[in-house]
Amino acid sequence: VIGIADTGLDVDGCFFTDTVETLASCVGDGALPNCVNTDHRKVVSYRAVENVGQGSGTSIVHDHDKDGHGTHVSGTVAGSLLTDLGGATELARQSGVAPDAKISFDDIDDDDQEYLELPGDLFEGLFPHSYEMAGARIHSNSWGSSFNGYSPGAMDIDAFMFENDDMLVLVAAGNDGQNGQNGPAGTVGEPATMKNG
Repeated sequence: VIGIADTGLDVDGCFFTDTVETLASCVGDGALPNCVNTDHRKVVSYRAVENVGQGSGTSIVHDHDKDGHGTHVSGTVAGSLLTDLGGATELARQSGVAPDAKISFDDIDDDDQEYLELPGDLFEGLFPHSYEMAGARIHSNSWGSSFNGYSPGAMDIDAFMFENDDMLVLVAAGNDGQNGQNGPAGTVGEPATMKNG
């Protein structure tokens, strides 16, 4: 199981859907019980963080990803074509890097805003659900900021990996580099400025 936090996930897409098992979904921060279905062929949990403005509850609308970023990232990481779709051999070649892995997804998109809504404390609010409830030992995060400093978010990630030394949290370095050229130093954005990733 790989944890992924991003803009949302199109769970009805051919790389994530399950025609038999029900998707476990919930809203809230931290480790939430009754929000995991390990029998789902691809997405064992879909959790929207509470800051997303959906309020606390046990069921959410999970069939959208307004800009496709979370769906793209999840497909790259662990997408796997549903085999009973038939006649899709060309599409099957587009599977992710770890097509046999399952996903515990954290939806951090706020549909009303132009930015992501993260829990104020990543240590308590973001990682425990994927780690404790779904069993993820890798968490992928393709987001961050342009600030090149050691932020509270970077500290939370370091602390979580220190306390849970079998967990690896990966964070994108950002989009401020100079395309491989010898540009200015300091283009890695937080929380990728963490020390343990």
